[in-house]
Amino acid sequence: MRGETIKAYQQADALVKRNPGSSFAHFARSYVLRYGGQLEESAQECNTAYSLDQGNVGLRSCALTFLLMGDPERALDFVRVDAGSVWARRITTMIFMSEGNLPEARAASQKIPLDGADSRLKFTTFMRACLARPTMQSPSAELDAATKDVESPTLTNPDPENRIIFAGDMAFCGNKDLALRLLKTVVESPYCAYTALQKDNLLASLRGMPEFEQLLIPAKQCGDNFNAERAKLSP
Repeated sequence: MRGETIKAYQQADALVKRNPGSSFAHFARSYVLRYGGQLEESAQECNTAYSLDQGNVGLRSCALTFLLMGDPERALDFVRVDAGSVWARRITTMIFMSEGNLPEARAASQKIPLDGADSRLKFTTFMRACLARPTMQSPSAELDAATKDVESPTLTNPDPENRIIFAGDMAFCGNKDLALRLLKTVVESPYCAYTALQKDNLLASLRGMPEFEQLLIPAKQCGDNFNAERAKLSP
């Protein structure tokens, strides 16, 4: 879908029209709408998909729609469809972080399996080091080392949605510079992040910074372009 968001939207929209009772069809449209920056519409499609099939593990990434729009409580509903998986444990940790619930976030991070020796992205090590500090402002040699390990893999991750999620982690854990660098790569991609930049709780520490405010301009243009292009599609 990268670089072809409108084409993907057209296909997902056609799928919903052919199969309005299909949970998967509504999920597909929600997924594309998230990349197009339309989080409110994405949430509506996620809710429809959930009402049609609450046990569908394929709906789990709808949690990201709600996480990015600052609704962690609803995000948890979608994490639960894949309860027990490594992915669910990671996102649960982030949800508690976004709520400012550090005790629960720390407890959740301990349930994530440690990164294997061959893992390129030492995510669990980073998260545990971040949350182990007495406060989020406390310095930590362990966190500094873990951040160095994840810096390159996060910046070069091919999926811009992963990069905006990583940016939230970095902002929350105090590395505003890396968070801003990640967000810059996001707004330069086909991923439209305007609403997420405004509402994602994990990005709160960046708001008001001149570098962050500058990112809102291309992010908004991305969403505007998406809406303009889909308005041209045949009804």
